[in-house]
Amino acid sequence: MFNTPKSYYKQGKPFLHIKDDKIVEDSGSVANYEHLIQPDDEIAVRFLNNLDITEGLTMSNSGGITGVIFLVNREGDIDLPQVGKLKVVGLTKQQTKEAIEKKYSVQYRDPKVEITIQNLSVSVQGEVKTPGVYKLERERTSLLEVLSAAGGISQYSKKHLVKVVRGAGSREKPEILIFDLRQLDAIRTEDLYLRDKDIVYAVPRDIRVVANAVAPYTSILSILSTVGTLTVVALNLRRP
Repeated sequence: MFNTPKSYYKQGKPFLHIKDDKIVEDSGSVANYEHLIQPDDEIAVRFLNNLDITEGLTMSNSGGITGVIFLVNREGDIDLPQVGKLKVVGLTKQQTKEAIEKKYSVQYRDPKVEITIQNLSVSVQGEVKTPGVYKLERERTSLLEVLSAAGGISQYSKKHLVKVVRGAGSREKPEILIFDLRQLDAIRTEDLYLRDKDIVYAVPRDIRVVANAVAPYTSILSILSTVGTLTVVALNLRRP
């Protein structure tokens, strides 16, 4: 999954989009991405007026707003208080906001809501200070922001070869985005914005790969060296 086509090394470009093992020249569809609501997404809804709607409901403070958390069920619906179910699967964040307001406009005058999607996250692996899963606080979170949250890439990483693997959990073959962070054009591109469930991989330099391969044997050699030293000392003590 993390393999790189050999042709990449001849490109010298700040950014490459690889799909089906081929370099895609037009990456506009990547830059213009908006998250579409899926089953199991958690949507926080803040009612800016008509606050009586939330009376008796549990409020949560997360993602910058205090609101009610609604879980999208397997059928793609959320169950809103007083007005019932609303299908939101396949909608963008803005479309979901408008659909909720329209649903409540039957009973309330000019309802206004603010929403966030709570469960967006990416996995950061490879040569970073703190690998792990990081929450995307907003849809347009850049690669550089996530790498910074992970403590930055280490001195053993290939700064010209930072990868984003996209769609690893889908049935289709994953896409790979490759960034050369040494080049200013790569830092400027909108393609740095990450998507939910992306995998960020800071590729280790060859010296790190060798060091990791040798590491298991280093402790063994250290033990053998200590045993040898103790043996020599014991033999010297036994001499008359």
